Amino acid sequence: MGITLSGELAAIVTAVSWTVSSTLFDQISKRVGTFEVNYTKVCLALIFISIYLFFNGNGVIPSSIPADGWMWLSISGLIGFIIGDLFLLQAFFMIGARISMVVYALAPSLTAVAGYFIFGEGMPLLAIAGMAMTLSGIVLVVTSRPSNIDYPVKGRAIGVLYAFLATICQAAGYLLSKQGMSFTDPVRATQIRLIASVAGFTVLMFVMRNYKHVLSAVKDRYVLPRLVSASFFGPFFGVTLSMYAINNASAGIVSTIISMTPVLLIVPAVFILKERITLLEIAGALLAVAGSALFFF
Repeated sequence: MGITLSGELAAIVTAVSWTVSSTLFDQISKRVGTFEVNYTKVCLALIFISIYLFFNGNGVIPSSIPADGWMWLSISGLIGFIIGDLFLLQAFFMIGARISMVVYALAPSLTAVAGYFIFGEGMPLLAIAGMAMTLSGIVLVVTSRPSNIDYPVKGRAIGVLYAFLATICQAAGYLLSKQGMSFTDPVRATQIRLIASVAGFTVLMFVMRNYKHVLSAVKDRYVLPRLVSASFFGPFFGVTLSMYAINNASAGIVSTIISMTPVLLIVPAVFILKERITLLEIAGALLAVAGSALFFF
């Protein structure tokens, strides 16, 4: 296939890592605001990755990265961590998470198409079939639960538009990261993306005057340990692995595997949140896993 196995494996571990962080972030967001959670998590992740680089002997300051590398990775961080999340959260508010995630599942396809035209990445037939199966499984899972909430037609249209814009940001973030990583390694690339995100969120925090809410969230004894754990598994460990995966495999296939996170979330939903699952959700999960297995042949 011309694609190294380590890239796909890193993508699978990324999906598991993001499943853990998403479960923790879901619990935290019910207690404090989304902006406060997002801002604090990128700050903590930047601290984690800087400590890792310090003890790894690579230096805390990314001084050897050329201007082009900073540019591509900073834009990727701003689009992925800030703009994309803002669109997605607004879509959640207007049409709900279930419909938003159906639209968001288009990200791998957009990434694959863009990767084909920009980077000339090949897509073997089995990989295309696996992508189709994985996306079908994800759509089946996220649409299997009926919604009791009626949304106005105009609001649904705008909400779908916001979800689609978030999808574009997700695909753009992956492709920009791949471009930026030609100048450095995945860990350093993640640090630069986080630096840009922290800077962007800090500006927004003062513009929106949310600094008091951020401090309140950090002082909350229930929130802080969960926030630290979620920040480790999400924007630090998970995002770094995703950067490694993107650097060692096709952007379309990596983003497809990572998009299995909503399917993997069934496990903590049942055993931690005590939710009931349907047969359609189980079928969707099996279909998505079978699709991902095709990437290895």
